[in-house]
Amino acid sequence: LIGIFFLYLLLSLVVSAINEGFAGLFGWRSTYLERGIRSLLGAALTGRFFEHNLIRGLRNDEAKLPFNRKPSYVSASTFTETVLDLVRKAQPSSGEPPVPDAPSVPSDDVVLKDVRQRLETGALADAPLLGDALQVFSSAAKDLDDFKTRVDAWFEEAMSRVSGWYKRYTSLMLFLIGLVLVSVINADTISIASTLWRNAAVRAAVVEQAGTVAQGDQPDPDQVRDQLRELDELNLPLGWRLGAGRQADPTRWPVNLPEYGIKLLGLLITAFALSFGSAFWFDLLKKFVGIRSSGAEPQPAQTGPPSGAAERPQRLEIVTRT
Repeated sequence: LIGIFFLYLLLSLVVSAINEGFAGLFGWRSTYLERGIRSLLGAALTGRFFEHNLIRGLRNDEAKLPFNRKPSYVSASTFTETVLDLVRKAQPSSGEPPVPDAPSVPSDDVVLKDVRQRLETGALADAPLLGDALQVFSSAAKDLDDFKTRVDAWFEEAMSRVSGWYKRYTSLMLFLIGLVLVSVINADTISIASTLWRNAAVRAAVVEQAGTVAQGDQPDPDQVRDQLRELDELNLPLGWRLGAGRQADPTRWPVNLPEYGIKLLGLLITAFALSFGSAFWFDLLKKFVGIRSSGAEPQPAQTGPPSGAAERPQRLEIVTRT
């Protein structure tokens, strides 16, 4: 098990590095952030939100495409201040009297009153979900700080939901990338487990290296070359042997339907395991290495017979056996 978990850890680090490269290249995080903010603000207001100066300051407009995309992270306080400014600049819907502008340096009470008045006159008619939510928060808020706190909490709750979306998407991408990787290098869990079970030398070498890694911090996914070098030094049955080979050789190409089925099952098991991520396998590896290193708890040596042994020899025999 330690050998299998160690293999999963090394492969997960490689897959995670590839996934991070794709995420940065295609902007997956910024895409999911925009999707989450659109669910709060609506399609009409989302464009104005990302063009606001507070949000534009989080972008790198000088970078070339495709790296000058929208930000991948927005704090709750920045979101609240931006939305508050958009509300105060919004004009009421047609047929409603215009709301007078607040003083240049208004107090908190004036700001909250201005927000309530603009919401009541339909200033966010093009964003009904946001308008209804802010109207509820402004009506229940005691002051402006309380209002901002409620909006912050609303945004954080929405971002928790977005994090769940992104986590499920990342798990899917880890599985797909892992499936390609394990197919290329023939990382078959069934054949590798069989090798570790039967070959004591390989098993001992893998467990020793796993113990060394488990004693330190979690390896960095960016060190892909080091992880691939460690995989090459494990002497595990990785890679493909083209042409005819011995039947017991786990690296040879399958020759019949049962062998194809077993090989496919082994590769799918490995790819599914990689979707859990490197952090999961590192924690599990540390636990199993710790259990193996601790061993059985030593029993205290008995220094002499219990008192009353001469009078009760039968009880002495039972204690000694225990």
